[in-house]
Amino acid sequence: AKVTGYDALYSWKPDPDRPPAVWFGGEWMRGAIDNVAFEHQTPRGYYLWTQVRITDRWFVGVRYDVADELEFDDLRTHTQGIYLTYATNAFARLAIGAERSQSDVDLLDDVTRVFVEFNFGAGTNPHVPFWLR
Repeated sequence: AKVTGYDALYSWKPDPDRPPAVWFGGEWMRGAIDNVAFEHQTPRGYYLWTQVRITDRWFVGVRYDVADELEFDDLRTHTQGIYLTYATNAFARLAIGAERSQSDVDLLDDVTRVFVEFNFGAGTNPHVPFWLR
């Protein structure tokens, strides 16, 4: 299997003395699967997101995600989501969000999910992570 990926991030800082107010990002990934089970399929996927700082520690964001199925790359799933994030300190953040998917796969079609997420950094970290700079 061969996987290729690209990633981009842009942050907008209207006031040089304050942290960035808006982030725009995205990632594109392509997998070339060359084995008997999948017969040379080339599934692709990408997501785009943006996040806006609403206070020093609170952020709101949206995400759009598209993914092909591994076995049948003509079947695709689209997911849209919104989330609210609280940066507890420079090394941890808590998020709550919801997402909805439309899919060519019956099991994933018209599915709504709610999630709670906790992220933390361990080990060697910059003094202030990019989402707080």
